[in-house]
Amino acid sequence: MSKTTSSLDIHYDEKDIHNELLADLITGFFGKNGKTKGNIVRWKMHFRKYCPLPSQQGCSVMENFNYLERSGLIAVGKYDILENIFRFVDERALCNIKDASQMINAIKSTSSDARATGYDFFAEIIIKMSRRCPAIEQQLTYILNNFVSGLEDALSPRFQLPPFYFTHQSRICPIETGLKIMKGTERPDRFPHIWKTTNSTLKTLTNFISNYNKDASRSSKIIVQTLLMFLYNLKQKYNVKRWRFLWNEYMVISVEFDNPFDLRAFLRCSYLLREDTRDSFHLIFDHVNDIRLAIPYIEIKNASIQNIPWRSQKSYLIHQTCS
Repeated sequence: MSKTTSSLDIHYDEKDIHNELLADLITGFFGKNGKTKGNIVRWKMHFRKYCPLPSQQGCSVMENFNYLERSGLIAVGKYDILENIFRFVDERALCNIKDASQMINAIKSTSSDARATGYDFFAEIIIKMSRRCPAIEQQLTYILNNFVSGLEDALSPRFQLPPFYFTHQSRICPIETGLKIMKGTERPDRFPHIWKTTNSTLKTLTNFISNYNKDASRSSKIIVQTLLMFLYNLKQKYNVKRWRFLWNEYMVISVEFDNPFDLRAFLRCSYLLREDTRDSFHLIFDHVNDIRLAIPYIEIKNASIQNIPWRSQKSYLIHQTCS
């Protein structure tokens, strides 16, 4: 079965998330080496507060979990006992438990028309530079956000494609099209609004980084192409629906998903995503400034389920950018 879907009316349910959580906890936090060394002993010491049977002390962790389920101490969406134990065993597991709880609660409290009632699924990619110039980072954040917002609006129904183009606008990905234009494999005149947005961003970037970079025109093209490739991969690999660039002490990429399962898959692939993000934004910042900067640190986290309409967020971002 595929987890890719456009609504919450899907084959995967709360029980699937519950089973995946238990499997992650059992297999991921009870090793014999590294950070998990000693976790089994700590588990046994705190597990016995909830299990009076001496025989369970000699059983495996998986059998202990089965006991907690049979006893009704843990169930789908009911993880207070697990949280109490893992606070003493390995606090990293609390993030797994929190993520699963949020997704289960979302499915329980929403239906297939969750989008219409304003439920959204977000994650954040935070780009932390070690050798910093916050003023430059902040301005670059606003430029990139205006760019991606402009690309999203470029295929608005109020903008019509040239009459000689016969593909329906709903089938066109502005990120992919912008990337093709930058690579020279697509004609700009076929997509004038996408090209206008892209060209305007190139000019803005060139003007902005010319104070720090001797070859600002060439570097602007590399920045735009690198960004478009990064966003295209986000869409293809992780089913990201939308993105926005925010400034909150650091550059933050807020990404939105159609359903909790895409969000969950995104978070589970965070190791690979951190590498992609680090490489892409190291290259981007290298071309903002002639001074070679250290490789950025990337943090990825669940931004929880927010009851904020996307359009309201967009208006807020535009206000922030202009203020």
